[in-house]
Amino acid sequence: MLPAEGSVIAIDNLVLLKGAPHPEEAYAFINFIYETEVSASNIAKMFTGPVVKGVKEHLPLELQSEAMLFPSNEQLARCELLEDLGEATADYDRIWAEIKAASH
Repeated sequence: MLPAEGSVIAIDNLVLLKGAPHPEEAYAFINFIYETEVSASNIAKMFTGPVVKGVKEHLPLELQSEAMLFPSNEQLARCELLEDLGEATADYDRIWAEIKAASH
């Protein structure tokens, strides 16, 4: 469900850290995850947004028209990217902890 007010767009990344002990294996894993069939399987199991071109045709029919996986431009226009809050993150964390504590 996407609220009428909109939502956030979060982007996950697979990265290889500098100095990683097994870079060839890491690259092989990343390439494997992005294979069309593997990506389609992951989407179907975890209901995550697709990032591989052409994956839609490899999904089960009921997922190919799923608006949460393939939002319209109108829906996306109501969304925004998460931003790093910098030092204010500590304030948000504190306030959120207070809200959660008050609800118990």
